[in-house]
Amino acid sequence: MGYIVKSTRFLPFIISSMLSSLPVIADELTTEKLFQLSLEELLQVKVTSSTLYDESIQSVPSSVTVIKHDEIKRLGINRLTELMNYVPGYQSYQLDTSNLTQSFSSRGHRITAVIREVLILIDGHRINSDWTGGTTFFNAYLSMDNVEQVEFIRGPGSAIYGSNAFLGVINIKTKGKNQISLSGGSNDSHKGILQTSTKSGEFEFSLFAKDDKDHGDSLSIFNPSTNSFTNTHDPSNNQEAYLTLRNGGFEANARWVKREMEEFYNGGFVSNDFNKRINESYFIDLNYSQQTTENLVLNTSIFLDHKASDLLLAQSETPLILFDSTAKEEEIGLSIIAKYNSLESTRWLTGFEIRKADVLEAVAQATGALNTSFPLTEETHRTIRGLFGQYQSQLTEETSYVAGARLDDYSDTGSHFSPRLGLIQTINSTNTLKLLYGEAFRAPSRLETDLVNAPGVQGNPNLNPEISKTIEFIWVYSDVERLITSTIFDTRIEDSIVETTNTIPRKFVNGSDKTIAGLEVELQQEIGSNWHLRFATTHIFDEFSKINSESSNLLSASVSYSTTSWSANISSNYQGEKFTENLSSSGYTKHGGYTLFNTTYVYQPDPNWEVFGKVRNLFDKDFNSPSQSSLNTEGVQNRGRTAEVGFRWNFK
Repeated sequence: MGYIVKSTRFLPFIISSMLSSLPVIADELTTEKLFQLSLEELLQVKVTSSTLYDESIQSVPSSVTVIKHDEIKRLGINRLTELMNYVPGYQSYQLDTSNLTQSFSSRGHRITAVIREVLILIDGHRINSDWTGGTTFFNAYLSMDNVEQVEFIRGPGSAIYGSNAFLGVINIKTKGKNQISLSGGSNDSHKGILQTSTKSGEFEFSLFAKDDKDHGDSLSIFNPSTNSFTNTHDPSNNQEAYLTLRNGGFEANARWVKREMEEFYNGGFVSNDFNKRINESYFIDLNYSQQTTENLVLNTSIFLDHKASDLLLAQSETPLILFDSTAKEEEIGLSIIAKYNSLESTRWLTGFEIRKADVLEAVAQATGALNTSFPLTEETHRTIRGLFGQYQSQLTEETSYVAGARLDDYSDTGSHFSPRLGLIQTINSTNTLKLLYGEAFRAPSRLETDLVNAPGVQGNPNLNPEISKTIEFIWVYSDVERLITSTIFDTRIEDSIVETTNTIPRKFVNGSDKTIAGLEVELQQEIGSNWHLRFATTHIFDEFSKINSESSNLLSASVSYSTTSWSANISSNYQGEKFTENLSSSGYTKHGGYTLFNTTYVYQPDPNWEVFGKVRNLFDKDFNSPSQSSLNTEGVQNRGRTAEVGFRWNFK
């Protein structure tokens, strides 16, 4: 793949030539249009993650963005955190926790690197860890290659999902297909994907398998241990598989992933010789849906989830101190949901969920100048029970409402009640107004309550859940050529869980109440039959904290041009300045705002073959993102320009 790396500097000229030739190609090709940009189809997309019922974008009682597979392909997106930067309210960037770990947040608020404030689902299965509370520790990389659509809910979701649906919910919906994809590019990266799907009567089988290796970019990163810069790489080795079986009302989903990372940062420490992290996890989710009467459906689900992480890092190389830790957790669960949908536009649901989460192992060993072995927590158990209900109906032909609530009980931290209310007013065929109120909570993670012996930080078993109370006013405008969504929100966070900075060791405590308020705007516009524009912007005008590692101003734009067989896209995203608290002389580091440009091209000479090319960070922008370590006053250097080319074969 060396020729790909060497030719990267010529890509802007190749891109310009391709763009100038597209109108000519459009005249010559007469096959069926491949890249359909119709907003009319998008407006028919059903959103399920807000209420567990099929909702339209206009009627759904949430602030929501839906991105379909075709647009993900046009954008050239490989992972979920890339896609987030084109969604109002969400932002992501590289962290110094590991090679693959990218921070993300909803509405400008997060406390730690594991991102406990957003709940992530894959086909309705929660992947947040009970040990850490978030997803990035065990699931730092979420692939977009087998995705049908991604639903981004901004704001509270605890009335349906309980804990962690605090400031957002992301539901990834997968889809089977018959396709083989091979690609390679910069940093000697190469990727192979196999997808196969078959259907006979009510029986359906699909399999997704992916192998993805990247030898890493050449980087010069700040080493807090030596107060100097170290030359390194950020290599990774990823494998995953996803299996789906359906037969009548039965559905089974199984997912296995393994991620290996070396060199770069590991937990904030730099070492090319010793740093290594291996994450491996799997889940099995069995679902059965039964139509008991004409209007009543009963859904039952049971699951098993296993997560494991092994990391080795050098806390110091002179003298040598190695830190080796292993964390394993397992969770089993059962949920039963009854859904009633009448012919008079009234529907309700009620459900019960029970989950048992076990920390199987959390131990660490220090070797070298210091030799000791110690547990990071006791092997404890937690039982979570949730009971929830929801009612939706019409007040008038133009006015509908939703009312719901959920009661959660945690065996170690007590109970919490999460209500939601929503009023949706259809003004006319193009304008809809929504007024929403919701409360959400986040139970303290086991790491926050039970952590012991960890260097510099200690758990607090007396923590209370943190609570968010959100009011949203949403305007949706839609016609066959344009979709505009505008949201004004105000969130009050009570008992926010933070780390102390004035104690040794640091400790998790419930902090003072805070507010977050802002404006989110999203536009999708068709221009003629070939052009599609996506635009999103966010402004947080009442920040959780002034010294905040999240940007309060976000902007993204994407322009796509599609013909019968070509798709060309150029996109950009801007993140405003960030202030990170640390041990510098001023007490913080300011990271200036930056804009990144990406471009993707797809050519399909016939229905069975696609050739594609992608360039990330098109203009080779040099920029740093915030560090999680208070000793790192420089931040984390991000990758420069990278290129990828490949092909897809669609078979039957």
